[in-house]
Amino acid sequence: MGIEKHILRRFPSVNAFSGVNVIRDSLLENHYLVVTGENQEYVGILTPSDLVARPHKLVIDCLTNKERLQSKDEILFSLEKFNDCDSPALPVFEEDIFCGVVEKKSILKEVSEKIDDLYRQSLISTNLRDAFLNNLSHEIRTPLNVILGFLEILKQDCHEKPGFNKYYTEIKKQSVKFICLINDLVELSLIQSRDAIALHCSECMVEDIFLSITDTFKESCEKKNLSIKYVNPEPSLVLFTDYDKLTRILFHLIDNAVKFSEQGNILFGYSFLTQDKINFFVKNSGSVIPDEIKDKIFESFEKIMDYQGRIYPGLGIGLSLSGKYVELLGGKINFESNPAKGTSFNFTIPVILSVPIPAE
Repeated sequence: MGIEKHILRRFPSVNAFSGVNVIRDSLLENHYLVVTGENQEYVGILTPSDLVARPHKLVIDCLTNKERLQSKDEILFSLEKFNDCDSPALPVFEEDIFCGVVEKKSILKEVSEKIDDLYRQSLISTNLRDAFLNNLSHEIRTPLNVILGFLEILKQDCHEKPGFNKYYTEIKKQSVKFICLINDLVELSLIQSRDAIALHCSECMVEDIFLSITDTFKESCEKKNLSIKYVNPEPSLVLFTDYDKLTRILFHLIDNAVKFSEQGNILFGYSFLTQDKINFFVKNSGSVIPDEIKDKIFESFEKIMDYQGRIYPGLGIGLSLSGKYVELLGGKINFESNPAKGTSFNFTIPVILSVPIPAE
């Protein structure tokens, strides 16, 4: 899916040397403005958040750097760009020539329609599909409602009120959650419909992935009095693999570990098996996996109940995606779960080492 059909050639704009007060109403109405120079050349994208720190300067002084797209970019790539800069619109270029803008709401609408089409064609049973759609309604609408609620507050000159940073942080957090859900659903839909998922291999420093994962789950672990740490035998280890897929496998496995743990610790890391195979692991001392669903743990939309009969939050696709990603990387995944040791997931993938394993 490309972005070509979403490119707008006509869009709300403003001159770079206009005063902020002149264009504020237009900006609030359109949510963004394309800023142009004296010769109508592209200068940047202006959003309401750009005015918060500089409410009385010229428009050109208020601009913050935004991402940019190329006319041949794909939908998923554009979603990542939107997520990086929290802008409702991004400029599109053909080579180095500005040709229009793409609005985030247009991209999200197509993704939603694509998901609907793919699931109508899928082989998911009626019961699982109904359960999935009901859960999807809750899991996506909840963070979206939070986003919309806070946006209403921001419309009323929220930047002049105490607590603006707190509101902005909450919007950022819920927006990221929403985008992650959409990305996972799109990927799963493509896998279910047997569409090809491309691998993008590059040199990846394992330490960077581990630090990022630890930082992501630090707050949620602290809230549950859990400790999280990793084992990294070689801090300088660089692998040639798909950085995004490897990160998302670990993310989903650790997300499950945090979700199902009430105390103890979460340990993840890797160990060398051979020169061309590495075993990654995620261990937790939380709830064990019930025997009756062990054979179905990697199936889509499987949900686990707690001891009080309540279903844990989430869409039930994290482990399914992790298993599919491991297969795409040419590896295998398995788990062990018992009351004495907790639950441990392991996946082994073939890799090309950019930095050789030190001789013992």
